[in-house]
Order: sequence, then C-alpha cells, then structure tokens
Amino acid sequence: MRWGALNQDDIDRINAFTVPAIEKGPSITSSAPARDFFAPVATALNVERCSVIRRLITETCRSKEMPMYRIAAKPTNKANFDALSRISYLNDDATSKIPLLLDFYVGMPLMVTKRIPPLEHLKIFANGTLCFLLGWTGTTHPSGEAFTTTVVDGVVVKQFKRIPGLLWVKVRGCERVLVPGCAPGVVAIPPLTSPVQIKMPNSAKLWSSSLKQFPVISGLACTPEKLQGVTLEHWITISDLDRPNFNPQTFYVAFSRVRKLSGIRLPAKITPQYAQKFKPPKKFVAEMVRLINMVTIPEYACQAIIDAFNSWKEEQHLFSTPFL
Repeated sequence: MRWGALNQDDIDRINAFTVPAIEKGPSITSSAPARDFFAPVATALNVERCSVIRRLITETCRSKEMPMYRIAAKPTNKANFDALSRISYLNDDATSKIPLLLDFYVGMPLMVTKRIPPLEHLKIFANGTLCFLLGWTGTTHPSGEAFTTTVVDGVVVKQFKRIPGLLWVKVRGCERVLVPGCAPGVVAIPPLTSPVQIKMPNSAKLWSSSLKQFPVISGLACTPEKLQGVTLEHWITISDLDRPNFNPQTFYVAFSRVRKLSGIRLPAKITPQYAQKFKPPKKFVAEMVRLINMVTIPEYACQAIIDAFNSWKEEQHLFSTPFL
C-alpha cells in the first residue's frame, strides 16, 4: 500500500475487513484487559475526531449502562465564567487542546496534550502520551455532594462540582513503578492552569483566558499524526477514506500501525482508483530504489541470511511495478 502497488487480490483482502459505520466503542474481552486495550479510530480532521469521540463515549456508556463523567474547565478570572459556559460546547481543537468539557468513563484511553511540570522528573509524559483512566481523588465540595447528575440521551451524566485534585491513570506500555506503593505505570495527573487561545465560532478573533483543567483529551480517536510511532496490538478503525485536498499518504501512517491485516477495520471498501492515490512521486521512488540498492550483505553470509535478505528486497514492491 505504501507504494500504491496493490493488485485486485490485495484490495479484496483488505476489503474483507470492512465494518459498518462507527457507532460505539469496542468491546473489551478477557484477552484484552481494559488497562492495556487501545483500538482507536483514525480520522482525517480534528473536527471529525471530536465528533467521533462524542459519539463513541455516548454509545459506549449507553450500551454498557455506565455513567459518563464530566469535568468543566474553570477560568482563573471569575468574570469569564459566564462567557465560558456559553461556549462550553466548543471542540478541543478550538481551545488549544484543553477541553472546556472533559467527558470520560472509567477505563477510557486518554492522551496527554501538554507538558506536566510537576511530573517531569518521571520522564514519562510528553505531548501525545497515552494512558488509561483508573479513577480520581480530591472531589470534596462544601455541599457534601461531588456531582450534579442529569440524564442526556439515555446516559447518566455526572458532572463534578469541583475539579478533582488528581486523575489516576495507567500509562500505556509502562511497566516501571512511577509512584511508590502503586502498580507499575500508575501515576496521578494534577490539573494545570494554562493560558488558552480560544477560536470563537464564526469569527477570526481569538479569546484569551487562563483555565484550570486536566491536560488530557480522549484517546478514542486520533489524527494519523498522533499515531506516529505507535504499535497497536488489537486493531485500528479508519474513518473516512477519501477527503478533498487530503494526502492519502497520511493515512498510510494509520494503516501501518497494526501488525497484521486483520487489525485494519474500514467503514467502506477501497477501490483500485483510491489505491492509486498512495503512489508516491517518481523522484521519491527513484531515491528509495537507489538507497535500497546500496543495502548489501557480506559475501560470507550463510544461505539463511541470503534468503531472508532476498525476501526483504522482494517485499519492497519497487521492482515488479512500473513506477519509473
């Protein structure tokens, strides 16, 4: 796929994994523990990512009959409270990746969006670090009640009356003890007070404010850029395969996150015409051919090494297809 060299048999194999439209979060089985289960939806645009996340959280909570929790960002300037409440519906791509409303359920994957100075000594968090929500501490409110409870679209929504003191998470893939007395990978994230540039709807103006909120967003859906370097053990769902003025090569990042073909889930079938969009520029292919031809093995290599090398070279799909 990375060279646009798919034949019809290849396309048919991929299309065998077409699934219906994305409606709810994936089921967690005994072979995929909640704390390590990460099977995101890859979206082309941030606005689509936010829409998919809202739908997944709602449908997951409804189907599993569990509550959705909500933390509202708090402005440091009380004069901004009313204005902030009127635009709380804005997506996090309009709020510097600091969510005005952080919606989640226990066990949901989260993605860190900012540096966390109090935890920098752990050398574990960076922009894009993935973790799983375990719980929270520090929700005491003068009223004695931690939440206001409503029902929205059949889902019980519990909104914190006060921002919790800490969110406890398990960092994906981390088996190092981060907090003495806690399980490996478990750590508490504090809320941060951050300056935020908010893109106002239907306006080119930016509204500046300092908000107290946790520097995380849902990891249920991601753009391909945020998936670079990530290896998925389960599967990935590709949302929209074709968008005007969108480079299909970007989606190759999403396609290549899984170890096997059965880990790719598509909402629509790939056509030969779409596969051709993955074909890279001729200059790029020529340079790759030059670099691959420079790779050699020693003359004294055993037959097993020679066979493995030849197999690798054939898998590059550069020589059987008329790119140049």
